[in-house]
Amino acid sequence: MGRPNQKLRSQIRRVVKGGRSYRGQWLQVRVGRSDPGRTLISVRKKYGGAVRRNLARRRLRAICQEFGIDSLQGHLLLISLRDEARGVLYRQLRSDLFTALAELSLVDR
Repeated sequence: MGRPNQKLRSQIRRVVKGGRSYRGQWLQVRVGRSDPGRTLISVRKKYGGAVRRNLARRRLRAICQEFGIDSLQGHLLLISLRDEARGVLYRQLRSDLFTALAELSLVDR
């Protein structure tokens, strides 16, 4: 029996290699086709301690829910917060994510 997340890992690799991507000022967004729609948020340890990283994840999750993209049908969305985004405000993250989603044709402008 293989690893339980093997299918998800292969989908992530496929999106990283062949999906569309957008690199903004504070985050990088990649999108690709996937059977179950998912949104994955990644914050590196260099960003800060666990409390800071969890706060950043919660903010990004709230923004995704606000835009209605928490689970896009047929898409795997990878959101990576850049290390330079330490002191960024919520509205700046929101603006950068909206620009990324508009560039990737996932929301209407």
